Amino acid sequence: MSAVPAPRRVRAQGVAAEFAKISAFLRRDFLQAWSYRAAFVTDAVGLALQTALFFYISKIVDPNVLPTFGGSRVSYLEYVVVGIAMTMLIALGIFRAAAAFRNEQLMGTLEVLLMTPTAPWTIQIGSIVYDLVYIPLRTGLFFVVVALATEVS
Repeated sequence: MSAVPAPRRVRAQGVAAEFAKISAFLRRDFLQAWSYRAAFVTDAVGLALQTALFFYISKIVDPNVLPTFGGSRVSYLEYVVVGIAMTMLIALGIFRAAAAFRNEQLMGTLEVLLMTPTAPWTIQIGSIVYDLVYIPLRTGLFFVVVALATEVS
């Protein structure tokens, strides 16, 4: 064994190869999610129902008891929308990675995946890369639905 570090070019090629593997994870997870098209429909229906539910709850809350932020009064619906968006992003960081590894384990592919010549960080990021793309898009769609369906700006 030599203590001489590998040339930068070789390391850069290795990192580029690892990033190419992440796109394979993204494609795999997208194709798997797309094969269950009803999940996309129920997700959209869930967003609409969630928006309607909190819209009607916001009609119950007296706007005068809500605090002001930056000199302007915030409605209950605006407060809830931000809370739901933050919850989605926090859940992504906390629960999705563990769920991804658990799913790989249940399918029997975790051991095979770990035996491939793939860096551990690539497997970790690749396991949640679909969610890293999907959750912000879903959150943006949620903001658009709320803005179009209600008076929230």
